[in-house]
Amino acid sequence: MSQEIEVTLEQSSEDTDTQIQLPINCQEVGKVGSLDIRIYVWPGTLDEIDRFAAADTSKERGGVLVGRISDHSGKINLVIDGFIIATHTDSTSVSLTFTSESWSAIHEERASQYPESKIVGWFHTHPGYGIFLSSHDLFIHQNFFNYPWAVAYVVDPKAKTRGFFAWKAGEIVECTGFHIYDDPGQALHPERYYRPSSQKIASSEQKSDGNG
Repeated sequence: MSQEIEVTLEQSSEDTDTQIQLPINCQEVGKVGSLDIRIYVWPGTLDEIDRFAAADTSKERGGVLVGRISDHSGKINLVIDGFIIATHTDSTSVSLTFTSESWSAIHEERASQYPESKIVGWFHTHPGYGIFLSSHDLFIHQNFFNYPWAVAYVVDPKAKTRGFFAWKAGEIVECTGFHIYDDPGQALHPERYYRPSSQKIASSEQKSDGNG
């Protein structure tokens, strides 16, 4: 992604809601650490992002994640229930640039389609070169998604792998696990979203020019 991205999340680092109901019917994917942010994602959101990512693997695509934030017993909980595709972007096979028009459209759609939700992070695709954050991806997250609850989600539509990244002790690290959730009584299939540890680390050198 370009360093010229313009981001305004329309909320502050204190903008959490301690009253939200956390999912009851949920299952862990991977292993969530005791000090890690708790991420809950509706499987339909993951599946829809997968379809969006697979629709064009010739270039990077992306957008933002929307949901709700809470702080229960001193732990950050993030409930992701949707996403907004970034339009008007400039993209290549190894880079994605959000323009001011992209952000205007994103904020307009969030207000109309997700009035009760907040922008809680961003996502983009790495078609064919693995799950990691490049130096430019890190620049974006450090400078524009520097709230303690903001996450990055990366999808490789060719390898069919995925990964979340979040803040931990002042650093951006890959999450070792997250939760999927659905309505009570609905079956959950965490194995569909699990990525073995042997596939976890990909060097940024896999990108020809280091852009994210």
